Amino acid sequence: MRNKSVLFIIIAIIFLNNCEQEKPYAIGYEEKVVVLVEEDMWEEVEVLLNTHVGKDIKTPISEQWYYFHKATPEQFVAQKKMKNLMIVSDLRPHSSLTKFIEQMIPDSTLLKSQKNKRNIIKIENPFAREQSLVVVLGENRQRTYDKIFYEGGKILKFLDDVDFKRQTRFLYRIGEQKELAESYFKTHGWYMRVMHDYIEIENKPDEHFLWIGRDIPYRWLMVYWENVNDAVNQDELAHKMMHKVMGRLVDDIEISPRSPISSVEQWMGSYATTKYSGLWQHRKETKGGPFIAYSFYEPVQNRMYLITGLVFAAGQKKLPLIRQLDVIINTFNTAGKE
Repeated sequence: MRNKSVLFIIIAIIFLNNCEQEKPYAIGYEEKVVVLVEEDMWEEVEVLLNTHVGKDIKTPISEQWYYFHKATPEQFVAQKKMKNLMIVSDLRPHSSLTKFIEQMIPDSTLLKSQKNKRNIIKIENPFAREQSLVVVLGENRQRTYDKIFYEGGKILKFLDDVDFKRQTRFLYRIGEQKELAESYFKTHGWYMRVMHDYIEIENKPDEHFLWIGRDIPYRWLMVYWENVNDAVNQDELAHKMMHKVMGRLVDDIEISPRSPISSVEQWMGSYATTKYSGLWQHRKETKGGPFIAYSFYEPVQNRMYLITGLVFAAGQKKLPLIRQLDVIINTFNTAGKE
């Protein structure tokens, strides 16, 4: 009877709370995902999620881009306003979790998702604004596991897309330096939204280099570009540009030789980009931390761009700061403010 009451509470929340403006904003940590899952599936599900969705980042200690917290139906109800939610099930008969899912999701959608080897359900703002809900269903246990294995990238992208909206509202809630951003478009031919408390450190049009940032904790953003053509080896050039930025243009720092640079291909707005991540270090002092960098070729301008974000925050978590830089970088475009 208790489980039945829990199911009705969840269903009522989903179907009756339809007015987007009346919903509160989602709460909790950006990196936490609350997972409603059958108890005997959790061990394998956790491994799959950590491997294919969570993303382990060296800062230089390991930090998870997302981590996963198992919840019972009662806990799920209590945490229904958390920023990231997930439901994983093999829809076994006589399970209270299966009954909840069957009443929450239309039969046609349920059948399609269960039978399709790759289909997952992604819902935005189910209980709160700027909230993500991912539902992974399979005909049996192995097929459920397979969906996380094969579709982990799509799950990660959905979580990141919703997180991007949250972070954008948070970062620019106080204001931004629009006139400064517009001056960069006039001078350099590209636009990037600048937070209210960032300052210009170096601006060298002749060297195609701009460096802005803020301190305590330190967050730096560097934009560098070279005039090229589409025949250039973009990955090779990107590595050369990274070492030029962190080695000559910012001459006190360098890419750490003890840490490999990882990369992944993705889209940044309308640009097909490669995103790099790694560690930097100071040449003279005991300082260092993580960096991210995006590289892409812009065919209209015939330019190869490299946008680098760097964090120094001794004794603090680095990933929240990296997320902020990620959001700012993703406002970059060559079409202007629009």
